[in-house]
Amino acid sequence: MMNANADLWSLPADTAEARPTGEIQRLTQDAAADVMPSVSADGTKLAFASNRSGSFDIWLKDLVSGK
Repeated sequence: MMNANADLWSLPADTAEARPTGEIQRLTQDAAADVMPSVSADGTKLAFASNRSGSFDIWLKDLVSGK
């Protein structure tokens, strides 16, 4: 049996200049597949699918507090 571990990362970028503006940051870290990320319009929340609970569910991460 093969296990997959896919985490989500963030890289701040200047889209007008097409260049990074900061360091890469890991947003999730667990032994699961965290996939299909979507950031809220105000940039404070991240919704994503994860099988960390045994089946795929939608999870929400507060990008301000990290919770």
